[in-house]
Amino acid sequence: TSETGTVDSADSNVQIGEVVTYELNAVLPAGTVTNLTLDDFIPNGLAFAVGSMRVVTNGSIQMAPSTNVVPTGGLMGADGEDVVITFVGDTVVPPSASMEERRPILHLDAVVLNVPSNRGTNWVGRTILTNRADITYSGNPAAPRASGIVTNGVLEPRIGILKAITQTNAQAGDLLDVTLTLTNSGLASAYDV
Repeated sequence: TSETGTVDSADSNVQIGEVVTYELNAVLPAGTVTNLTLDDFIPNGLAFAVGSMRVVTNGSIQMAPSTNVVPTGGLMGADGEDVVITFVGDTVVPPSASMEERRPILHLDAVVLNVPSNRGTNWVGRTILTNRADITYSGNPAAPRASGIVTNGVLEPRIGILKAITQTNAQAGDLLDVTLTLTNSGLASAYDV
C-alpha cells in the first residue's frame, strides 16, 4: 500500500509514497563565490524527485546563471542517491546585504520508497531516515559546511486477515457463508486493499 494523495502522517513521520520536501539554506559570505555547490545526502529508502529542485528565494544574491542538478533523467534518482546542486559560475553577494538577504533558500523533493529497508509497522525497530547536506564553493578555504540533521520516521500499515465459515457441517454442493475480516495493526492507514 502507499500514500499518494493528501498526506496522512503528522510531524516528521512519513509513509510509503509520500513526498518529503527538504529545505536547504545557508548564509553566504559577502562577495563573489564560484560554483556554489550543495550536496544533499539522501538516505536509503528515499529517492530524489528529478526536476523538483527550486530556488524559493535568493534574497539580494545574484545567483550564478546556470544550475547543474544531479541526478538527471527519469522521474526519480536511485534509492539513496545523493543530490548535488551546483550553481555554475559566479554567485554575487552584495557586501551591504543583511544576514537574511545573504541566505538563499532552496527546496527539493524526495519520495519515500516501498523497499524492504523501510519498516514502520510498529514503533520499535521502525526505520528512521536521516538527511543532511553540505555547502561549499570553488576555492573555499574551509571544509564544506554541514547542515543540521533532519529525521523522518517511516510508518506502514500491517494488514491481517481472518477467515470464518459459519456452517460447521456441510455436504458436497452446499453453499457456505464465509466471512473475511481485515485488520490493520500497523502505524499507518492502508490503501487499495
